[in-house]
Amino acid sequence: VAFGEWPDRERTPYEDWRAVVFEREGFNSDNMLVATHGDDVVGVCYVVDGERAGWVNSLGVDKAHRNRGIAQVLLARAFEGTRSRGLKRAELATDSRTGALGLYENLGMHVTQTYEDWLLEL
Repeated sequence: VAFGEWPDRERTPYEDWRAVVFEREGFNSDNMLVATHGDDVVGVCYVVDGERAGWVNSLGVDKAHRNRGIAQVLLARAFEGTRSRGLKRAELATDSRTGALGLYENLGMHVTQTYEDWLLEL
C-alpha cells in the first residue's frame, strides 16, 4: 500500500512482486524486516546483498503510520544486518518526492548521483 500512492507508478500484482522478491536467486528472509501494529503489517524494508553493498530494494511505511520513526528503525536494523554480513556499504535509490531524504541523511547516507526523467505524451 505504501507504494500505491504515486499516480504515475504502475501497480505490480502481488504474484509478480513475489516472484521478483521471494523467488529470486540468493533470497535471504533475514534481509526482510517487517513492522507490525497488532495484526497489520505497517512497514517493510528489504535489502538485497550485492558483492560490495547491501541494496535497499524496498522501504515503505503505511501512510497512517508515518512520522513515528518506523522507517528509521527498519533502515537502522537493515544497515546493522548488512554490516554483520560483512558488507561495508548500503545503497538505495529514491524519488525525491517521498519526503524521506532527511531520513536517509539522518542515518548517515549522502547523495552520490541524481537524475531526471523526461516525458513527452504523444
